[in-house]
Amino acid sequence: MAEGDSILSDFNERGMGAVLGSSRLAGDAAGILLTIQGSLETGNAGQFQDAVVGLIEGRQPLKTVIVDLSQVTYISSMGVGALATISKLVAERQGVFKLQGVSPRMRELFRQLGFLEIFQMADEPDSSGTAPASVFPLTMACRRCGKPLQVPRPGRFRCRSCGAVFGVDAAGAKRWD
Repeated sequence: MAEGDSILSDFNERGMGAVLGSSRLAGDAAGILLTIQGSLETGNAGQFQDAVVGLIEGRQPLKTVIVDLSQVTYISSMGVGALATISKLVAERQGVFKLQGVSPRMRELFRQLGFLEIFQMADEPDSSGTAPASVFPLTMACRRCGKPLQVPRPGRFRCRSCGAVFGVDAAGAKRWD
C-alpha cells in the first residue's frame, strides 16, 4: 500500500462524518484530485487537514491540487479554514489550488467569510482569463472493487471488473449508483 493510500485509509477508518478520496489528475503527473463526501466541520476539519497535508508532503513535485466539494453536505468555518491552510501550503510549493463542485450555498459561505477572492474555482477561468483545463482522461479507483478505471469523458460508465455503475460530470465529479 502506498503512503498516500495509508493516509487516506487512516482518515476514512476514523468514521468522522467524511470520506476522503484521491486520484491522479489525467495529463498531470504532478497533480491530484481530492474528493470529499459528507461533512467537513469542527469534529473532522483538523484530521482532514492533517491527512491532506500528509498527501501533499509525500508528492514531489506538486503542480495542481483540485478539491471536489460536490458531495460535501455541510462545511463549517473550520472546514473552510482547513481548505485555506491547504491552499497556502500548495502555493508555498509553487502549486495551484482549486475547488470544484462548489454549491451556491457554499459559495455564499466563502463570500461571507472573505474566501471567495482567495479560492480559485476549477470551473471558472483563472486570472489570465483562460478556461480551466479538462480533467479528462481521468484515472480513478472503483468504489466497489478498488480496480483502476480510465474515464475518457463525462458520462455514465460501468466498471469492467465488478459491474458497478457510476457517472462523471464535466468537472470530473463522480456519482455512484
